[in-house]
Amino acid sequence: MTHYNTIAEANHFIVLSQYEKAGQIAESYQSEDALERELIQDLVNQAMNSYQN
Repeated sequence: MTHYNTIAEANHFIVLSQYEKAGQIAESYQSEDALERELIQDLVNQAMNSYQN
């Protein structure tokens, strides 16, 4: 997971210092199970990053 510096944040948007679009092209649709596992992993990573800072 890439870390970005937040410049400004509001209810409907966030301004970042820089952003690089991920170059992934999906070969097929993800299953609901795969989406849920990815979401949980993203939340865990986000919590770990918040805890470390």
